[in-house]
Amino acid sequence: MKSFVSFIVAVFCATALTVANAEKLTGSTDRKGALYKVGEPITFTFLLTDDNDVPLRTRKFTIDVVGDSSVSQQVTLTTDAAGKAQFATKLDKPGFVRCDRTTGAEKKMGVVGAGTEPEKILPAVPKPADFDGYWHKTVAELDAMPVEPKVVTLKSPDPEISLCEIEVASPGGEPVRGYLAFPRGAKRGTLPAQIFLHSAGVYDSNMKRAIAEAKLGRLSLDANATGVLNGQPPDYYKELAQGKLQGYAMHGLPDLDNSYRRRMLQRLYRSLQFLKSRPEWDGKILIAAGGSQGGWLAVAAAALDPAVTCCVAHLPGGGDCSGYTIGRDGAKRGWLVKQLAQHPNPAPVLSAMRYLDTANFATNVKKADCLVSVGFIDDVVCASSVYAMYNSIASPNKRMINNPTGAHFGVAPHVAAEGNQFVQAHIEKMRAGRR
Repeated sequence: MKSFVSFIVAVFCATALTVANAEKLTGSTDRKGALYKVGEPITFTFLLTDDNDVPLRTRKFTIDVVGDSSVSQQVTLTTDAAGKAQFATKLDKPGFVRCDRTTGAEKKMGVVGAGTEPEKILPAVPKPADFDGYWHKTVAELDAMPVEPKVVTLKSPDPEISLCEIEVASPGGEPVRGYLAFPRGAKRGTLPAQIFLHSAGVYDSNMKRAIAEAKLGRLSLDANATGVLNGQPPDYYKELAQGKLQGYAMHGLPDLDNSYRRRMLQRLYRSLQFLKSRPEWDGKILIAAGGSQGGWLAVAAAALDPAVTCCVAHLPGGGDCSGYTIGRDGAKRGWLVKQLAQHPNPAPVLSAMRYLDTANFATNVKKADCLVSVGFIDDVVCASSVYAMYNSIASPNKRMINNPTGAHFGVAPHVAAEGNQFVQAHIEKMRAGRR
């Protein structure tokens, strides 16, 4: 059975790294699950083969070891007669370490990672004292706005599905824009509702995804993250991404009230208001799901609106943004540090970002069923930042999927499948009144 997460599955999540000379490097740890106690040795085993899987003997290769506790070193290894080589390290605090490989001018790629007592990882800095008050005020202002959507019925490519294009006004200028789909002829109050939230970038809402979810008997909304027009030529989105919306995540900061990401969260809440206003919604089940930036939005949705009953956040970004200041590999470390370095006064920017931090929103996720996934070799949203958020989720109904060879820009097939099962199980539980 296909579901929304299957649409963010990408081919990246193989355990092998193929380099220019047709070598393949795979990695594993000496412990299943790649989790250790603080101070325990972590032994990585590497296998170097050619593209026909024949082991390469007595070959040298270099590994970059990067991680928390300010771990950063290069290690040159030589394969044995079986094409294998080993390296051991350890961490003196709860955290993660990953092994990357760089070959010539080729981009650095992750191979394998490991964690030490990740259940003990906490955000680097505490939640601002007025965090809850700030967002309660924002939500109250949005609740005072009427939901007066523009809904245009479209010709659906599937005769069993009703399809609409929707637009809902939101503060700051950019409206909610997306596609709504649901089983044709659905009766009032019968459908669970879900919203799929997009990863970073500027692109169209996904009509096919909305229809696929509707085929599962759901009221499905796919709304693009930036409020841009739908159904435009590719150049439209490209020009925005390279122009007006380039680097939009930092726009407006440190002025939190006028920041672009705050407006994204306002659109998110307006999207939920719209879904709850639909007559087809069953009034009980509301699912928010996405990956990367969409994972940040999914957690924020569950925090801002207690009507959200299920949150699926794959590789969620935006957490523990201050992590790099205490020697962690930091949420989006390379990107964030670069952005702050270019700012004439970075301190207030980082301070404002605490009000947008996924880990701080997580403290207000009280009851929703939550599924989170993490990739141990993710160098965009590092594993410690995901765990800092996950450990902050207040709801007891939460589950983490660890992937020691998981990188970014997609979800491994087995992780996507577990996400699908989690959502379906949630719907069945809610319908049975077992919440």
